[in-house]
Amino acid sequence: SFEALKNINKIGGIVVHAGFLKSLKGLEKINEFKSSLKLYDNLYLQNLYGLENLTQVGKTMTLVGNSQLIGINGLNQLISIGDSLIVDNNLSLTELENLPLKFKIGSFLQITNNPQLSICHVDPICAYLEDPLAPAFIADNLTGCNSRPEVEETCGTVSIQSLNDSPWHIFPNPGNGLYRIESSSVGVDMQIRVIDLLGRLQTFQILSSGDYLDIRNLPSGTYLLQIQHQEKIWNQLIHKL
Repeated sequence: SFEALKNINKIGGIVVHAGFLKSLKGLEKINEFKSSLKLYDNLYLQNLYGLENLTQVGKTMTLVGNSQLIGINGLNQLISIGDSLIVDNNLSLTELENLPLKFKIGSFLQITNNPQLSICHVDPICAYLEDPLAPAFIADNLTGCNSRPEVEETCGTVSIQSLNDSPWHIFPNPGNGLYRIESSSVGVDMQIRVIDLLGRLQTFQILSSGDYLDIRNLPSGTYLLQIQHQEKIWNQLIHKL
């Protein structure tokens, strides 16, 4: 319970992990999290009521592994998240329709592994995806929200293509951080961006077909590889061992 916070209107941040939280009651007066709001693996949380007066999250809002979370009702006044919005592995989540119209996502969007989620084409997400360079990872949800191109098509924005449907071949993947990039039809001047899953740009390079992308200096993990050539952009996940 957050009853002890019922008279507070600003707070640094909240992380609730593997709890028995049933509601966010007690947070009704809070209008700003200066840092982050992170809700992980809360078995009984079904909605976000209690955050009706929240207008700003300074860094990241994370909703991960909340198995009974059905919707995100309760964010009526939310205007902005400074960095990332991460929605992952919420088994009962079906839609994101209750994001406010004026809501703005900062620098990274992740919507993954929500097996009942089919409605992602809401105004704030569509507005974020209008920028082809805005990092976003959308995968393993229901049809309608199963990839960035799928959401963009429904939004009516210009689709970013997957590397699976592109002239590029990246190998080995997974790899030790040194990846050869080859193309059968595009030879030079590829703008390469490697972005971590928090939306932070890790490297930017200009490469040609046959060159090697070197990220051996980066920690092991999964990264978003973004290749731009002229007006087209392709995205693919790469895995560094």
